[in-house]
Amino acid sequence: MSRFPIVIVLAAGCTLPPAVAFAQQARLSVVVEYVAGANLYLDAGGDDGIHAADTLQVYGGPSGSHLGDFVVISSSSDRAVVTFADRPFPVTRGDALIVRLSSGFKAGSRDLMIGRSQLQPVDRSGARVDIVITDDGSALNLRVTTSGLRPGIEYVMRGYGEGSTARGRNACLPGDDDISYSLGTWSVDSAGERTLAKAFSDESYIPSSALRTIGLRDPAEDFALAACGTVETNPLPLFGRNPQAEPPTTAPTAASPARVNRTPGRSLEVNGRLALDVSVLESSTGSDLEPVDRRFTTPTARLRMAVTNLPGGFALNTNLRAAYHHATGGAIAASQSLRVYQASLAKSFGRFPLQFEAGRFYSPFETFSGYWDGLLVHLGTRSIGLGFAAGFEPQNSNEAFSTDIPKYTAYANLQHRSRIFSYSADLSFHALRPRTGFVEHDFFGFSQRLRWQRFSLSHRMQVDRDPATDAWRITQFDIRTAVPLGRRLTVLGQVSRLQPYYIWQIERPIAPARDRATIGVNYSLFSGTFGVDVTANRLQAEDISYTYAGHYSFPRTALLGLGFSGTASYWQRETITTLYLSQAVRRTFGGLQTQVSYQRYMTKSAARPVVTHGFDASFLLPISRRLFFTMEVRLQRGADLNSNNLYTGFWVSF
Repeated sequence: MSRFPIVIVLAAGCTLPPAVAFAQQARLSVVVEYVAGANLYLDAGGDDGIHAADTLQVYGGPSGSHLGDFVVISSSSDRAVVTFADRPFPVTRGDALIVRLSSGFKAGSRDLMIGRSQLQPVDRSGARVDIVITDDGSALNLRVTTSGLRPGIEYVMRGYGEGSTARGRNACLPGDDDISYSLGTWSVDSAGERTLAKAFSDESYIPSSALRTIGLRDPAEDFALAACGTVETNPLPLFGRNPQAEPPTTAPTAASPARVNRTPGRSLEVNGRLALDVSVLESSTGSDLEPVDRRFTTPTARLRMAVTNLPGGFALNTNLRAAYHHATGGAIAASQSLRVYQASLAKSFGRFPLQFEAGRFYSPFETFSGYWDGLLVHLGTRSIGLGFAAGFEPQNSNEAFSTDIPKYTAYANLQHRSRIFSYSADLSFHALRPRTGFVEHDFFGFSQRLRWQRFSLSHRMQVDRDPATDAWRITQFDIRTAVPLGRRLTVLGQVSRLQPYYIWQIERPIAPARDRATIGVNYSLFSGTFGVDVTANRLQAEDISYTYAGHYSFPRTALLGLGFSGTASYWQRETITTLYLSQAVRRTFGGLQTQVSYQRYMTKSAARPVVTHGFDASFLLPISRRLFFTMEVRLQRGADLNSNNLYTGFWVSF
């Protein structure tokens, strides 16, 4: 690491949110933590806007070339499991990728959260408040209607987080996270009635998911509680609806199954998403020999479902994918596959801070162990806790159950979140004890994330025991930061080293080191962003390669309401160079959202140059509030490879 040069990079990009009628789009830097067959584990999840059944556009490095798309199989607050949406592309453990949360054009779009809180009078105060809530991911809006309030008093409204209740002596007080949020002061007319509105955005933004109760306090009575109520929210896709005209009347969407208890007198609750899609790919490879034409057809069904309020306080969480693969031209034999990514029972014990999950699951409390067939026990809360897991690792190739690799993990987790500051960390020890054909693997994992307003810093480290020397070695080190310089300028940087551990390589399981350094700047202008960056990569004992990249994105402009985005990257190592250019235009027509794009890829080497052109067109159409249809056409043209790809899909939330 000491000889690795310091590289000055100009800019990695982040896409600013478009207009309110659009789902939020963002560029997010992620690291591939683990690769299990066609499944990959990312170090970002629900807190970053990544949710089950989402589709992510994937780019190779900051503002780099478009590699393909991921489909999110499952996600926790800070991690996600993904698979390839169509054609696989080369990805290895430790790769740093950029994913675009392009909610407007694929399944799994970021939802607008709508909600309602009806505050009831406390101690016969007579105060009643009805609040309609909308949250588009960048702004929280409250529309407040009051009655029974005393004129001339500026009431103080506050929101409270996890664990807060609306009943009893502790009504509308901070809960487990000991956090409260200021929702402003509210005055009324001479009759004690008024309808008011307030917005919280930028640094004052409060996510609706952070609110469990809202209370109104009377400063004339020593800030005594005048009214209190729970907050209920539901997702509504952002397709031009007026959420204030449709306030929710049902209970909030089910929480993570591991945290849901049975409520006496309530029936089962089933929440989830079913997606049905078909991908048809025609390819023609040409050379000096006879061209080879093939067609690949893959219909797929995906089901993500949580059943809560089961007897005994249990919750069932499932994530399934069934597919049929057919090809002409002798490429592969027709086959069917059913992959079970998650099938687990979970339970928490109310006031006693104990939770467990059994079956096939992905650990929600630490970020290194991956998928399990086994049992997880957690003592504590999301804020602070510890626990262990024991079981087996599923087969990497097909997610089938296997007892070949028993594994064990002990961990501790810490988390604190507020409106302007958050910190999370996890520390874990892992032991894999393969029965035959593999080497044993012992390692520690430690990760941290800190955010203070617009400043962020994340760190990740893995320490492995080298079976050849029995010494402990740092095999993974990654640190990233975003430093704001003023309101518009942000400097981003990353330094990492990776040495993957391959348990099937018995003689030398620890691979050669790969180093990376990036520095960049991002600048916001009007309703968009642009930036540039430089990245240096080096595989151990090889020469350094450099990537120079830039991007811009204006999600919506005054020019016919069109949105524009583009990327460019140039990679060089010795005599080999690669140039990638991409340009996209998008437009919404009521609920219909469309996008067209063009890509040019050119590589020069000692052999001969290779040039390909790509053309994409896609649209997303809401058929009803919960049913959607999407279609994408992708064409690729080159001297030795031509392909046509058609993707169509329906999905429904329930």
